[in-house]
Amino acid sequence: MIRLFIVDEIQLMVDVLKSALEDEGDFTIVGHTTSADAVRAQLDDTPTDIVLVSATLPQTAVLDVIHAAKEKKRDAQVVVLGLPDIQDQILAFIECGADGYVLRHDSIDSLLETIRAVHQGTPQVADDVVAALMKRVNELSTFCKEVLSNLDGVNLTEREREVLALVAQGHTNAAIADELCVEVGTVKTHVHHILRKLNVDNRKEAAKYFPLLASPLAVPPATLPANGSGASNGRASS
Repeated sequence: MIRLFIVDEIQLMVDVLKSALEDEGDFTIVGHTTSADAVRAQLDDTPTDIVLVSATLPQTAVLDVIHAAKEKKRDAQVVVLGLPDIQDQILAFIECGADGYVLRHDSIDSLLETIRAVHQGTPQVADDVVAALMKRVNELSTFCKEVLSNLDGVNLTEREREVLALVAQGHTNAAIADELCVEVGTVKTHVHHILRKLNVDNRKEAAKYFPLLASPLAVPPATLPANGSGASNGRASS
């Protein structure tokens, strides 16, 4: 059985989806909510294979749901429902971790097919979206090469890397403090040091560096200078 969790701000749509999906012999609805804020807590208590999240939610809420589903302790797949056929919007969700999507004009049969395909690890993506993703990969490859050349001499401590990882996940200073069991002021200090060492102005820019610093292509911490001087020009602010 494929265990499904539904996230839609309209209760009527939740009920319609439940009714349609429960008629299928290989699906079971393990939970549902109309609030994106409740997803993390509910998924903690509800083993789930695929989260179905409606694109009628604000985009930030959909991204929060994707991040919540993808955290290691849950590791659920995500299908975004009701997307407009706009390439940039589709790419935004795929790049953030969505495993599949269903467009506004798609049928219930398309939804069923997509759910099963995602569960089997063979999500269906339109040809133009695949082409756009390949273009993004090439652009990212070029960007990575340029950025990696600028990471020589950047020496983040283990704690700073932990903080940067949480920043990259979109957590606030208060949430990071709770996660690491430290004071908010301590987190602010770490963020300030990270921005200074990476020579960036804000958290969003710093977050872009995390995948590179976590990559085996990045310079291992043990080989970096011990003085922690980094590549600062003093622009950092938390």
